[in-house]
Amino acid sequence: MNRYGNTLLGYTALIAIVAVFMAVPALAGFWISGGNLINEVDPGQAIHHEMIVGIRETDSPMDVGAEVVGVGQPLDGGITGLDPEQDSSPYSAREFLSVTPTSFHLEPGDSQNLILEGVVPEDAEGGRYALVRICSSKENLGENVAVGVGSYVIVYLTISGTELIHTGEIESVTSEVSSDDPEKVHAYAIFKNTGNHHFRAMAKSVLNDEDGEVLGTVSTPPSEFSIVPTCSLQFDLTFDLEEEPPHGTYYVETTVSLEDGTVLDSDETELEL
Repeated sequence: MNRYGNTLLGYTALIAIVAVFMAVPALAGFWISGGNLINEVDPGQAIHHEMIVGIRETDSPMDVGAEVVGVGQPLDGGITGLDPEQDSSPYSAREFLSVTPTSFHLEPGDSQNLILEGVVPEDAEGGRYALVRICSSKENLGENVAVGVGSYVIVYLTISGTELIHTGEIESVTSEVSSDDPEKVHAYAIFKNTGNHHFRAMAKSVLNDEDGEVLGTVSTPPSEFSIVPTCSLQFDLTFDLEEEPPHGTYYVETTVSLEDGTVLDSDETELEL
């Protein structure tokens, strides 16, 4: 694998995500091999990626569907699939990729080859992102109960020879004193990736009083999940103070940086106690 492939796997050890759309331990699932496609590609390059989906001898027969969807991220940094009407990102790979077959049946012990194909647009820059959503048909488990299980295969493509832009902005910072412990002050920073390529980020907040005295500093490790372009991540930071601060005006200075310490954005908010 090339240098970007190795780096991105480090970022996304990430997302060896198997998402159970409805978690039901008693329901048999399926296995997937040849999963995530995280690689560097050239503009105009043809994509060909093979996967295998199967079930165990002890599993029940299953009808399965496969489709390419967009990438969404809730504020906690996870991954979710976006249907076409939701997927408006200019960095989506959904429109130029397809998977075949789109539906198939598995008997116990069976497996099925899936092929993901497409051609990278000649004008593509930065990164392109998609998911292959593989989902079973709903299974009736009893009266008025039906569930399905599914998995996402990640497709993160870095376009070689183009500028990778790692920028972002803090959309909001809110802070509050813990209702359970007045010596704890919570800060919540929502940060958006405004660049064209995914990255991991980390946050740091400093709590100052009106005289500029530092009461506390807190920072996060690099985010567990890479932030995909146009998506946002919430950083939760808690100041554990030595004593309850007196009433007054305080200032929370928050900075979000890349893993190497490059500052992406900073913000200062007031906190009235």
